[in-house]
Amino acid sequence: RRYMMEFTIELTDEPGQLAEVTEAIAAGGANILGAAAIGKARPAVALVVDDEEATKVSLDEINAKFSTNQLLLHTLQHRPGALAEFTRKIADANINLNSFYIMHMEETTAEIAFTVDNVKLVREMFEISN
Repeated sequence: RRYMMEFTIELTDEPGQLAEVTEAIAAGGANILGAAAIGKARPAVALVVDDEEATKVSLDEINAKFSTNQLLLHTLQHRPGALAEFTRKIADANINLNSFYIMHMEETTAEIAFTVDNVKLVREMFEISN
């Protein structure tokens, strides 16, 4: 896989908004791999899918307002403190972590996906090539 995209989709604060978006994506044939949604401050959902082009078409068909961001992928050790060390290293470099997903966990590792405000520096810091 070349890279993954995060879709941030604006919602309104009313029942059925998330259902409409997820139904459209499913109808377009994409599978949602990760999601985070917060409703009260500014209704929105951030999704990671397995088919970016199908998702763009599906969201355009329902006139959804959305933006995309390239996610960086990284593998952490699955142990206490690994995420704390990762986020502290980013913070100490004065980089904002804009979004974060735990994509997959194994017994000894966890694959994470995230967006930051300084992609070049984070790629160098963690030797990320995607």
